[in-house]
Amino acid sequence: MHGLFQYPAMMVPQMQREILAVLCSEVHEPARLWDPFVGSGTTLDCAMDLGLDFTGRDINPLAVLICRVKTGPYHLNAFEASANRVCTRAVLDRGRKIEILFPNWRKWFRHDVAVA
Repeated sequence: MHGLFQYPAMMVPQMQREILAVLCSEVHEPARLWDPFVGSGTTLDCAMDLGLDFTGRDINPLAVLICRVKTGPYHLNAFEASANRVCTRAVLDRGRKIEILFPNWRKWFRHDVAVA
C-alpha cells in the first residue's frame, strides 16, 4: 500500500516498521499509537501490520482520504470489474478530441499524449 500515492515527505516504511517493532518489544501492555500528522499513512500501515490500535489525524483532506482508502474495506470483485470496464473503454476509444481540460494542462501533457 505504500506506493498507492506519492505523498510529500513520506516516511520510509521499513524504518518505521523497525522502530515500531522495537518499541512494541519494550512495552508490556497493549500498544496504542497516535499520529497527529498521519500524511499518507505509513505509520498506519505499519501499525496494522503489527496488529496495533491506531489513531491518526491530519488537517490535509487528501491525507485523510488516502488513509481511509488504505484501511478498506476492499471490494476486490467490484474493483476488478471497474478496472476491466476502464481498460475496455480505453482500448475502444478512438477519439482524438481532448475532452477534459484544466489550467496549465500543457505543463503536464504534450498534445499528442493528451489525445492518445
